[in-house]
Amino acid sequence: MKPILSFFKKEAKSVFSLTLLLAFAAIFISADLTDQNTGNNRFISPEWNQFQTVSLQDSVTTGIPVQGEPGITVTVQEIMNEEAMLPADYYSKPKPRTNPEFELERPEKSQNPDAPGTSQWPPKNEDQKNVEPNQTDNPQTIGTSFLGPRLSESGYIPPDSQGDVGPTQVMVCANGRIKVFSKAGVLGGLNSDLDVFFNSVRNGSGISDPHIRYDRLSARWFVVGINVQSGPNRVVIAVSSGPTITNTASFTFYQFTANLPGSISGFADYPTLGVDKNALYIGMNMFNVALTAFLGTNGYVINKANLIGGTLTTTGFTLVASSGSSGPYTPQGVHNDDPSANEGYFIGVDNLAFSLLVVRRVSNPGGTPSISGNLNITVPTTVYPETVPHNGSSARLDALDDRLFAAEIHKNKITGAVTLWTAHNIEVNSSGVASSTGSRDAGRWYEVTNLTTTPSLNQSGTLYDPTASSARYYWIPSVAMSGQGHMALGSSSAGSGRRAEIYTAGRFRTDALGTLQTPILAQSSSTGYALESGTQRWGDYSQTCVDPNDDMTMWTFQEYCDANNSWGVRAIQLLAPPPATPSASNITNIAAGQPSVNIIITGTSVSGSEFFDPGADAGGPGYANHIASSISGSVTVNSITFNSPTQVTLNISTVGSPVGLKNITVTNPDGQQATGNNLINVTSPNVDLNLTAFIEGFYNSTSNSMVRDTMRVLLRNNFAPYSIVDSGKTYLTSSGTGTITFANASNGVNYYLQLKHRNALETWSKSPGQSFSSSVLNYNFSTSSAQAFGSNMPLIDASPVRYGEYGGDVNQNGVIDLNDIIIVNNAAGAFVSGYVVTDLDGNNIVELTDVLISYNNASNFVLKVTP
Repeated sequence: MKPILSFFKKEAKSVFSLTLLLAFAAIFISADLTDQNTGNNRFISPEWNQFQTVSLQDSVTTGIPVQGEPGITVTVQEIMNEEAMLPADYYSKPKPRTNPEFELERPEKSQNPDAPGTSQWPPKNEDQKNVEPNQTDNPQTIGTSFLGPRLSESGYIPPDSQGDVGPTQVMVCANGRIKVFSKAGVLGGLNSDLDVFFNSVRNGSGISDPHIRYDRLSARWFVVGINVQSGPNRVVIAVSSGPTITNTASFTFYQFTANLPGSISGFADYPTLGVDKNALYIGMNMFNVALTAFLGTNGYVINKANLIGGTLTTTGFTLVASSGSSGPYTPQGVHNDDPSANEGYFIGVDNLAFSLLVVRRVSNPGGTPSISGNLNITVPTTVYPETVPHNGSSARLDALDDRLFAAEIHKNKITGAVTLWTAHNIEVNSSGVASSTGSRDAGRWYEVTNLTTTPSLNQSGTLYDPTASSARYYWIPSVAMSGQGHMALGSSSAGSGRRAEIYTAGRFRTDALGTLQTPILAQSSSTGYALESGTQRWGDYSQTCVDPNDDMTMWTFQEYCDANNSWGVRAIQLLAPPPATPSASNITNIAAGQPSVNIIITGTSVSGSEFFDPGADAGGPGYANHIASSISGSVTVNSITFNSPTQVTLNISTVGSPVGLKNITVTNPDGQQATGNNLINVTSPNVDLNLTAFIEGFYNSTSNSMVRDTMRVLLRNNFAPYSIVDSGKTYLTSSGTGTITFANASNGVNYYLQLKHRNALETWSKSPGQSFSSSVLNYNFSTSSAQAFGSNMPLIDASPVRYGEYGGDVNQNGVIDLNDIIIVNNAAGAFVSGYVVTDLDGNNIVELTDVLISYNNASNFVLKVTP
């Protein structure tokens, strides 16, 4: 039901040319398409953009805040109790809308003379890939998908598809029905008729045109709509008590009448909604009371802090003063979750000209708001869409007009850029360029930058079918960007021989500006839609949004034909690419027992995979989910720091970890994981042996001290064949002490200590070996002969009692015998001196004393004793 009012058309056309001329001469602003390209680009007139930018910089209107009635709080259980009182057959047949659709047939608009005739901005290079169908790496895959409201439980045509996602739940709304689900699609505590939901403020009239936004900054759900009483009608608002909707949760309901000072009074239709740190922004198309004429558009700014606190404070602004005035048509209140935002926005297509977006900037939205004049942005050419053919009926589906369907500002956490994203449907040709004879509709999307200064177009692109004939149509699109900078677009799709289905498409942050990956079928249909004899209503809008938990998962809420002659609103989760695959560590060998070690992990990106973290969210509530990591084999990850999409820093602990190769897993905030195998090797820790040992002959029992000398210690396994694990040397002090650090030993493992001196008998520690604890082993050979394996040490001092290694094994064959005596005796006879093996007392002279040491031990048949 889309009335065509001849009076309106006649009047509109009679003043159209003059109005356009005045509009172009006085207030038609076109901001730079991009900072760097506008001045030199052949498609855009620098003079036009420069003139328009200057002309409205000082056009600011200060609003008049109006205090409304107190809110009415109702619990979800009370809402559901009232819902239960409805008759069982209440939704048995589709009901005619109590408010017919008031989007009157739009008059033709003039074409912006500076608009480039291209499907994308910046224009495609000759060697650039075709948008479709050659690019195949879509940045999102389909995750959870479930049916929300459908015609049989709503009763209205069209649904006005809406939804958003919170920390744990998904809320989906349509005309006649509002429902809440878990993220897995399990129905929750709210499943209500929309009139019942807003019953406390609807004044006995039906509710229509719902919009939902979840605001992560306040952890609240906001739902708006209109009642359909004779104008000026009511705008209704619901605010949740918190982020989770259960039977014990509540909503506080408010309403104001669409006749506020500073705004057009009349019938308010098609409310749009955006929420930011400071306010709610509700855009509205306005009609006369008789519903025979379009009057213009309004924007309402509602103080968010006051609203949450129980007070409705609304400031109304006129955005388009009349049907013949320039400004944002169907103005979208812009959603923005940036906690540093101090300005708000409305955006729409221009009321009088194609290929022109109009921004209105709101200053001081949390106080006494003021609003800028029209800040215009020239975009690639646009035209109205055409109605959509489909398989199942000759009555085509309505694509409305060139209005925008939603708008959202989001921060790219990788680049830091804060930009606005929006989309609408237009008719295009097989090249994706706007054409009133193109025989296909397309989803045109935009990214707008420089919002706080001179808004300009950073990029735009078009989702279209390039086939020559019988093309697929894409219509009622909505778009959003994640914190990764990836874009997702959801859209209804149909065409000749095609059912009404849902498609999604996207682009990576790193894709060439203006390009889009190949669309994918998100929800098929096998049934026909033939509910109305004329053009069949569809839409009127859709929504795509970002999960507030991880800033990377996205959701889109779209209409499709879910059964024969039925519409359904589908909630579709769009999963981001997985993490980059961990492929290298800057440190590979890490000793066990280390409580804190920093390692840098590099990841390999494949098909857009990358590490991501939403960051600290300065000034905001923070994000529930962050990047995480784990390592196999009892290695603890103390912390992880996101460096870039292919690099993270881990602080790890190897305390309690066994030695060996370890696998590293990185988990992105959305729960997807990637693992790199054998990236680090936990080695035995450095351990310290604090040794006390004396050498017979070198020790002086009178002074209780020893001539210093080097001792070598071999660390051996305590099981056959008693392999060497590590070795080291120490220069023993006069007290017989020394420390050796081993790199290959492990705590808690028994080892034999093997003493090796240049002319003493090899000596092993006692059975079954000794172990390091907390990377330290203190071992004193001198306290008892039993400290040596086989008690193989002589007493070298009675007071204090001290034992030492046997001296005299000059040839180091493990036996002190005649051969050793002869060697020492010959050296003594030759008066050998210096640091030599035959000097058995360490005085640097080979003499009779040295001969006697070897002789006495040889006489006692001394030899080494080993395991």
